[in-house]
Amino acid sequence: MCFQQMVLQGPLKDDAKMVKRTDGDALEFIIGVPKTYHKDSPKDYFKCVLSDDRRTKLAKYLKKGKSILVCGKFNVDVQEKNGVKFRSYELQVKELTFCAGGKK
Repeated sequence: MCFQQMVLQGPLKDDAKMVKRTDGDALEFIIGVPKTYHKDSPKDYFKCVLSDDRRTKLAKYLKKGKSILVCGKFNVDVQEKNGVKFRSYELQVKELTFCAGGKK
C-alpha cells in the first residue's frame, strides 16, 4: 500500500481568505513552519487549501498568528506562463486542528 500524507504545524502568516478556483471555492492560507525548536528560528512557508464544506465555518477562526496543525496531500503543479514553466506547491488539507499558543 502506498499513500502520500504531510503534517505541518505552525502559526498562520496572514488571515485565511476565500478564493475562487477552477474546481470551486476554497479557503487558502499560509502556515509558517519553524526549521528548529528555537523561538526565533527561521520558517518555511506552505500554502494550504481547504476546499470542503468546513471552509466557510473555519474561515473566521483562521487568523494571523493562530497556531494550527494540518494534515493532507501535498500537490505539485507544473504551469507555464509567458513560455516559462514553473512549479507551484500546495497542501490539500484533509484535517485541521487548532493548537495551544499562537495569537488568541
